Amino acid sequence: MKSVSVLIPNFNGRQHLETCLGSLQGQLHRAHEVLVFDNGSNDGSVELLRQKFPSVCVIASSKNFGFAGALNRAAQHANGEWLAFLNNDMRTAADWIQAAMLHSDRHPCIASRMLNWSGDKLDFDGASLQYLGFAEQVGRGEPNTSAAIAGPILFPCGGAMFIRKDLFLEVGGFDEDYFAVYEDVDLGWRLWLEGHQIFFEPNSTVYHKGHATLDSRREEKKRYLMHRNAMFTIIKNYQQDAFQRILPVAFLQAVRRAVRFAGIDKKTFYFWEDTEIPQNSASLWMWKDAINHLVALDDVIENWHHLMEKRQRVQARRKRADCEIFPLFRDPFRRIFKDANYEEHEAEWITALGITQLFCETVPFSLTREFHKDLKREIQELRRELSHLGSQLHAADCAEKRQPARIDQLARRFFRRWVKRSCGP
Repeated sequence: MKSVSVLIPNFNGRQHLETCLGSLQGQLHRAHEVLVFDNGSNDGSVELLRQKFPSVCVIASSKNFGFAGALNRAAQHANGEWLAFLNNDMRTAADWIQAAMLHSDRHPCIASRMLNWSGDKLDFDGASLQYLGFAEQVGRGEPNTSAAIAGPILFPCGGAMFIRKDLFLEVGGFDEDYFAVYEDVDLGWRLWLEGHQIFFEPNSTVYHKGHATLDSRREEKKRYLMHRNAMFTIIKNYQQDAFQRILPVAFLQAVRRAVRFAGIDKKTFYFWEDTEIPQNSASLWMWKDAINHLVALDDVIENWHHLMEKRQRVQARRKRADCEIFPLFRDPFRRIFKDANYEEHEAEWITALGITQLFCETVPFSLTREFHKDLKREIQELRRELSHLGSQLHAADCAEKRQPARIDQLARRFFRRWVKRSCGP
């Protein structure tokens, strides 16, 4: 029987610990130990652990090292052959460890299935990655109505996963610069390019309350980590050809998202427009969300040399080409921001730089075209709006009688040009 060390990071999660640790006491796989790394909590978490769970190894830190740093340090204290990472707001099925260990001889990293607290909805049923580095937990929020399929996935969810201790230490563990968010995506991608794989075992099940620690922080702090860490991930892990094509788009689109999230009317900045900047035109949270993109981008630029050193180390260990890994992205052109103008320009860039071709040989044709189908629908809606405008002008007996026809002619030409360029013949 393989020995397993269950590692739980904790930051002010006292209210979750009794349920989480209580569920571990009922595990069918008896050869396991439990370690809790406390990230400087001030809510009595450490006192509770020492009083009610004397068998649990408590590592109390005065500093908050984040999710990544906490688990890296806990791994150094673990005695098991395998490490099991578990969020503090989880409860585990009795066979959570047992079901995963059935694959321990064949797979070095195993991802668990995550359900919501009541078990009627999915929380993690697989992994998907958008080409700019934005990850998605497959099935999240959908009804738990069908049996999941075991098999390879790009990355595990760090909230409930297993990995051989020797392998985790060999690859350097989680990247601590991430602090939290997407450190599991980065780890999974690195494992694949180094020749390993991640196996999804749906019978290894946990129940999740849902981002209890992250939800206690302000929204802009979480979103900042998401935007910054997405760029960290693609900088480190793409092969050179993809890296050179995709990184410029990541930078450009980050700036464009910042402008759009701010709710800015750009005309208010133009001398040749009479529009004035209205007072209190955008709420504070919108401005913070917009600036998030710029702060994340500035962090990437500021840490560029450090990131290039990391990239060099990651690429030196590469044993698999990107083309072998890309099918695991599942939905590389998933929409992350529904804005027609933003998407039109993004489509121009990814077409001009040949980014779609990077994925076309390994991703189903219908999937790679989904992005362009969405664009086509947006353009159809625009054409209908322009046609309606033409009708209104005609009804008002506009001075320029040919204007409606001219608008519709331009709309048709615009529509045909975009369909040909974005969707092919």
